[in-house]
Amino acid sequence: MAIKEINNKSDGNFDDLLPNVSIKYSIKRTNGGYFQSVQKAIELTTVAFNKTGIDACIGAQSNTESKAIAQIFNAFSTIQISYGSTSSSLSYRDPFPYFFRTCISDAAQSLAMANMIYNYFGWRKVSIFSSTDSYGSDGIYVFKNEAQ
Repeated sequence: MAIKEINNKSDGNFDDLLPNVSIKYSIKRTNGGYFQSVQKAIELTTVAFNKTGIDACIGAQSNTESKAIAQIFNAFSTIQISYGSTSSSLSYRDPFPYFFRTCISDAAQSLAMANMIYNYFGWRKVSIFSSTDSYGSDGIYVFKNEAQ
């Protein structure tokens, strides 16, 4: 609906909003797979919009998809904005220079939890369950450092 309103410059609704802009979009579904994500990213950067490619991408939601897509987008200097990928590793600028997110990273969540547990609830003894992937290891590392 928003794109329809922005693109329609003659209906009297939001006609001054982005006056010289017409928004176009292309949607690709990756179905959660690494290789499917790479394939769709290649299509977006080389085939979409009569082979002119895209300027930016909103997505993906998962960490695996975002990392896969970022590898292709890096080669094309394509901006990627994720609304759900929280892996701390995506915060590293060297491997992911065009990646941004609207959600906080796992490390930032762990920092917030440690502060909330200590400063708000006043708890001094908590039990932590973590995993060995980046979610668990980054989170527990930040949590422990902040808790100390």
